[in-house]
Amino acid sequence: MPMSTHCPQQAINSIPSVNKPRITATLTIPDAIAGHVIGHAGMGLCQIHDFSHVKVTISSHVGPAASRAITI
Repeated sequence: MPMSTHCPQQAINSIPSVNKPRITATLTIPDAIAGHVIGHAGMGLCQIHDFSHVKVTISSHVGPAASRAITI
């Protein structure tokens, strides 16, 4: 009897779930290194998203300390 190529676990993992918990982390980095995180034309943020499949945003300047908030 031929083996089935159907993988039920893979099918289950591909179904989007609205019940998955969402975790948000906010990091504060010095403004001087924000450009390194963002990268040329936003490529750094795109690489973070492509690798981890998370939404990443960087705020404008935060307060007088010249820092920025990165929200993942």
